[in-house]
Amino acid sequence: MPSLKTYSRLDLRSPNLSPRTGLYPLLPIGVGTAMIESLTSYLTRLAQAHDISTRTLIAGYLRFRIPTAQVADASQDNNWNRHFLDYAHTLNGMTDRVEDWIFALEECTGVANLRFSTMAIWKGIFSHRGLLRSKRAWCAFCYHEWQASGQTIYEPLLWALADVSTCPRHQRTLTGSCPHCRYRPHVLMPRSRPGCCPHCHHWLGSKITQAPTSGSDTGSHDSRVKTDGIAQLLASAPLIQQPPSKHIMWTNLQSCVRDLAGGNASVFGRGTGLNPCTFVFWFAGCKLPAFTSLNKLCYRLGMPLFRFLTERLVAGDPDWENARTTLRLHETQVQPNNRRRAVLPSQGFCPAEISDQEIKRVLQCALRENPPPTIPHIAGRLGIPRHRIYTHFPGFYKALRAARQSQLEAAAKAALLESPPPTLRELEKQRGLPRVTLRACFPSLYHELAARSAQRRFRKREETKRILQVACAEDPPPSGRVLAARLGSNRGHLKKIFPESWQLVLQRHAEYRKQEVLRKRVVFTERVQRIVANLLLAGKYPSRRRVLALMGGSELRGESLILPEVKRVILAFPSE
Repeated sequence: MPSLKTYSRLDLRSPNLSPRTGLYPLLPIGVGTAMIESLTSYLTRLAQAHDISTRTLIAGYLRFRIPTAQVADASQDNNWNRHFLDYAHTLNGMTDRVEDWIFALEECTGVANLRFSTMAIWKGIFSHRGLLRSKRAWCAFCYHEWQASGQTIYEPLLWALADVSTCPRHQRTLTGSCPHCRYRPHVLMPRSRPGCCPHCHHWLGSKITQAPTSGSDTGSHDSRVKTDGIAQLLASAPLIQQPPSKHIMWTNLQSCVRDLAGGNASVFGRGTGLNPCTFVFWFAGCKLPAFTSLNKLCYRLGMPLFRFLTERLVAGDPDWENARTTLRLHETQVQPNNRRRAVLPSQGFCPAEISDQEIKRVLQCALRENPPPTIPHIAGRLGIPRHRIYTHFPGFYKALRAARQSQLEAAAKAALLESPPPTLRELEKQRGLPRVTLRACFPSLYHELAARSAQRRFRKREETKRILQVACAEDPPPSGRVLAARLGSNRGHLKKIFPESWQLVLQRHAEYRKQEVLRKRVVFTERVQRIVANLLLAGKYPSRRRVLALMGGSELRGESLILPEVKRVILAFPSE
């Protein structure tokens, strides 16, 4: 007789299940670090995790979880999507709708503290204007390192801020355009994917080939220091026990003017590089300080941005005393005018000790320079007030003006001999020849250069017209984007100046694309029919998977065309 085995009692109680969510509980990356993920990047990764496009996730699901984002008429969906994607970069900021989207995402995913993926925690501390960039910016070397090490590809919130132009990890300038198609994508696009261009779908990562140098690819020292301050601000935001208070920031601002500058707003403005009138609007409560202004103020004073916004600083604090020393150094700089700062004299050389003989020697050397410097610039070199030169050397100003006018006349005459002659704007911007002075001193030369500029514009317009006419007969016809890049212009300008030729170019290109699609479809169907026939002759059923495996590369994405062709070939295939 078989033995009976006793089992434990069944537990009929309901198990404790976690609350159900409509979307995957995807966790944001880098919380508590300077490279915390932005909210727009989180939306992109969330769409990728559900294998749908970003537009489908936002317009088809999340949009209806936010009352302020709904529209009454469903026919306006396309207009709503276009408007939303153009201003989607504000989701990383601190506007009113950011709170609604954070609440909706937290409810749909069950993930808390998504507000740290935005700048919402600093709402009311500084203004949201100019805080974010509307176009994407990224570090190609970070993308490459993350892919090589198997990490998740994402976009940090640091890259979304307009004041950040340098990667803190690689000390390289952030990239703003795709290296493959030169497209500058928005922060959020209908088919955005982390690390890929939404226009050409190419990978945006790049391997570091050489060490950072002092070239254009390396961020300046100022931008690196500002970026480090902002990175510390983002990394320390989740550690704040209580929400930041605007009162602390106002108190620190008032203490800076009262203690560091002795109550003189002009002195404090010169030391920080800000307009003193700006402080009047700040202290009057008319507007909040801009993030760029606060960042610049803390950089010039050598004060951490995070401490300035969250802690009340007083005299005796190391950062406060460092700011006092820095401001005193700025006070010693003499500014002869509002546009140019005087160059400080060498160490141990007092401007009051400069004799008239030394000043005369410097003035004689200045007359031999090409072009001769101005009086304020010479005074700035010597570190003396300009009125001392006017008072002690009255004849030098006339000699300097005559020398500058003679060189201006010679440069204008030389410009007339060039082919093609430069425009007045180029003369002022590239060669330092002011148009106002040229018109006042040499009106005939000015009018002749202006006439040459008009002739140059006419010749350039005729050349553009000729190229457009050639493009109308070109085979294959170029697209409007390619033609505008070839001419170094934009499509709107060409459409306005040459409407008929431009419309003809667009029509020819549209017809060419239509014919190309038809040609590719014919080649595709013939290829599918040939593969299906070979499978039937081999005694195999031509399923879509088998046909796709034998297709290989194709110019046309026509998976939906395979099954109709398979049925057509099967019906036409002779039965035994």
